[in-house]
Amino acid sequence: MTMAEYGQGNAYWNERYSEEDAVFEWYQSYDGFAAICSKLIKPTSHVLVLGCGNSQMSYDMQKHIGCTVTSIDASPVVIKQMELRHGDNPKLKYLTADCTQLPTPFGPFDIVIDKATLDSILCSDQGEALARHTLREAFRVLQPSGRLIVISCAAPDARSELFRTPTAAVAAAAGLLPAAPAASTASMTPAPGGAFSIPTPVQTHNPAAGWYSWRSEPTMTVPKPRVDGLPSSGGAEADEHYIYILSKN
Repeated sequence: MTMAEYGQGNAYWNERYSEEDAVFEWYQSYDGFAAICSKLIKPTSHVLVLGCGNSQMSYDMQKHIGCTVTSIDASPVVIKQMELRHGDNPKLKYLTADCTQLPTPFGPFDIVIDKATLDSILCSDQGEALARHTLREAFRVLQPSGRLIVISCAAPDARSELFRTPTAAVAAAAGLLPAAPAASTASMTPAPGGAFSIPTPVQTHNPAAGWYSWRSEPTMTVPKPRVDGLPSSGGAEADEHYIYILSKN
């Protein structure tokens, strides 16, 4: 299996989950970063998990902390499986939803967790644009004091640019904002002294307009799970996963 297969969309994931309904953990099980969750998540917290797949993370987190967890995935096949598995727990909710375009209204949540979902999205043809839509949506549904936790195989030099507030040009290219219309001489008005002044739209960093503005906390790392004494990924990749904690500016 190549990384590109992860970005093929619902057809790939529905087929995969139809054939494999056993629990599978991408990157880390809950135990791998439980200490971090325990510091950030309270029993009263409402948590959103993006791209949950058939992971046990939501169940383990709810059992360990007592919080309410809403888990979403674009695959209706895996959501049905998870509802059958955990439908008797009122604090565990499973919904079919697209993390690049979440329902409205939705939330607000105290914590949003992404475990490998952004990495998978970035494998698709429009990966960067879709990843920015996901970050915008996470920003939108979080409480003002909320945090986004991202578990990734990518080091900071490959992710820091994605987490920065996009410029107007980047936001427009990603489809977060409509491109500014070209100024027409007919719409120009003479300014004092006879010079022409072209009105400049005021861009604000708010998610309703397509913006997000994150403040990054120190990046943490956790060891990759090991199989037969070797990192589960094998090869020459780093022996750790990166945990990014982003709060709203």
